[in-house]
Amino acid sequence: MGFRDDVVQFLTNPTDEQKAIAAAVVTIIVVDRYAWLHDIPFVVQSVGAVMAGFVVFFVVSYALTGEFVPPDEEGEAEADRFSDDS
Repeated sequence: MGFRDDVVQFLTNPTDEQKAIAAAVVTIIVVDRYAWLHDIPFVVQSVGAVMAGFVVFFVVSYALTGEFVPPDEEGEAEADRFSDDS
């Protein structure tokens, strides 16, 4: 799958993770520009924008999936393999 196919898939049928990441990126851009327009120092502006992006990422991820961390089917199988319930 090439880059073009990835972009088309993101624009036409995004996964829940892609939706959460897109919401976080838009939030970072909006908060950064808001802080820049109000002459907030650069370090505070950057840290605030990234923190807002993380908050939005986790809230949107939870709203879409009902979990803070998406399920990892591979990781669950591996965890079951090493469990003490043998």
